[in-house]
Amino acid sequence: MSNHHPQTSIIDGFYEPSDYHGAVKMPVHHSSTYTFESAEQAAQFFEVSQGKRAPEPGQPGFIYSRLNTPNLQLAEQRLTIYDGGEAAALFESGMAAISATAMALLQPGDVILHSEPLYGGTDNFFRDMLAHWGVSLQSYAPNETAAEIIARIDKSGKTERIAMLYVETPSNPLNTLIDFEVVMEVRNHIHAAGGAAVVVADNTYLGPVFQQPLKLGVDVVVYSGTKYIGGHSDLLAGAAIGSKALIQKIKKIRTSLGNMAGPHTAWLLTRSLETLDLRMRAAEANARAILNYLESHPKIEQLHYPGYKRQEAIYARQCSGSGATIGIELKGGQAAAFQFLNNIKLVKLAVSLGGTESLATHPPTTTHSNVAESIRLAYGIRPGLIRLSVGIEHAADLIADLEQALKKVTAV
Repeated sequence: MSNHHPQTSIIDGFYEPSDYHGAVKMPVHHSSTYTFESAEQAAQFFEVSQGKRAPEPGQPGFIYSRLNTPNLQLAEQRLTIYDGGEAAALFESGMAAISATAMALLQPGDVILHSEPLYGGTDNFFRDMLAHWGVSLQSYAPNETAAEIIARIDKSGKTERIAMLYVETPSNPLNTLIDFEVVMEVRNHIHAAGGAAVVVADNTYLGPVFQQPLKLGVDVVVYSGTKYIGGHSDLLAGAAIGSKALIQKIKKIRTSLGNMAGPHTAWLLTRSLETLDLRMRAAEANARAILNYLESHPKIEQLHYPGYKRQEAIYARQCSGSGATIGIELKGGQAAAFQFLNNIKLVKLAVSLGGTESLATHPPTTTHSNVAESIRLAYGIRPGLIRLSVGIEHAADLIADLEQALKKVTAV
């Protein structure tokens, strides 16, 4: 790799057209298996895949598509560029990446210390699935200090058993920021007590353009690649990025589970990475225009956006942009939220986020409906909350659509 800007490397890095008959873009490799030049080479490739030896320079080592493919390898190499990781593992969904990371780095009796709130799928996996494997949970609120968190975990008597600090920032759907400086102070305390906690951060909302947690001390970053990285609402993908040693552990689990991204998904993701910076900045500009329109609207109770009228100091330390997902809390609760959602026209009523098109949904009854109501309310996910993912349509058209839908909201 050269010392080019990430926007250049994301297009040209790790690929030589002459290796593929001069193709400017890597072709899709729909092959389930790959030939070896000799039996000795086959044995060598398997040793590399099992982590028993390092690959030879320039040796791709393709064996079988459950282990690796040319498309998967290129996508993973380019996924490291913005975040600055040593290696990446690409999966068929964000939850596949999160679950494989947890399975690779945890064992029965371990404790996860996690931020609140969490995405509904992550929350459900932690509370239901991991509980069956003997992994327990402790949580902390975004406004807690390191001293407060440390005092509570020490009181529990399980400080040394905390094997993972899991952080989702900004959180889904409230855009709450978690201070990485606090996380690192807690991590250092756990290490000093004899523990070996790793820090895992879900960076889906802002990364990798507007936030790079690996550069702030995080060990592994996870993504729903379906969102901004994929960016076109035409693929499902997930990723874990970090050191070679940790990603090797995660890939070992991935090989056993068989949930790696297929060659076509990897190809689509490689395509999407080329415009990631441009798309995220265009969508953010639209989001800020919408925020300016909504902030004085009489039917809006509260707006949730990174760095907007709260947590400005944390935002300044660890974010370079606010992204394009806004939490809109309407006066009038669920009735008002449903009236609004039933009247949007240009903005589409759908789950997910981060695509070129604008999407809106009602988290309490959709993405976070599996989270107990008492927990949702404790998190601040109230009945009037709408999650708006702003796309790259023209801002004036989006504002006009929101305006006409708000006019039809009477339950205030």
